[in-house]
Amino acid sequence: MKVQLTCLIALALAATTFAAESPSAFVFVNPDTSSFWRTARSSSVTVPVDFPDGATSATLSVTGVGCSARYDIASEGPCSFSLPAAANSGGENTYSLTLSFDRGEPKTAQVSLIAGQESGGAGATRCVSQESRVWSRVAGGHFTLPSPYGTTSLTLNGETVNTGLDGAQGFITLSTLPAALRLAADGTTYNADLDRLTAFMMILR
Repeated sequence: MKVQLTCLIALALAATTFAAESPSAFVFVNPDTSSFWRTARSSSVTVPVDFPDGATSATLSVTGVGCSARYDIASEGPCSFSLPAAANSGGENTYSLTLSFDRGEPKTAQVSLIAGQESGGAGATRCVSQESRVWSRVAGGHFTLPSPYGTTSLTLNGETVNTGLDGAQGFITLSTLPAALRLAADGTTYNADLDRLTAFMMILR
């Protein structure tokens, strides 16, 4: 009887283990260390919409530097919308997404669209360097910069800036020029000065 009971227990454990198995899947457990967790793959964006209990409609507000849009949502499911294209650094932007419901708490997220998107999950944006005057000039009314993982503070012309990232790695978009930037991350402080790129005309006779 003892041998039979032991066999039954072993079979039950084996059945439980088998039932708990599922298809393998890649899970990224620390999204705060990746810029691309908060970077749109293209100007076409789709977000999931799940209504809280009792809600029957929702509104999605998308706000970036110099632009905003609002979308009314009548039912649950994926919601697709388009961001202004980022064909160059002047088109890069960071957007705040707010999903509000007729009943229940709103949901928020932040996503950036950069110009240097590449296939295979890679991308690039401007790098500010004090060694080159070219990198310190900004064309247009705003500029997008990377914010490294572990950023603890960012000041713009002496004023504290809320990156909206809470120390996570991502991108930020600012619109104040000239800009004296001071960023602290992982015990190191970085400084950079940006100015607007001015056009000029040369007349030859």
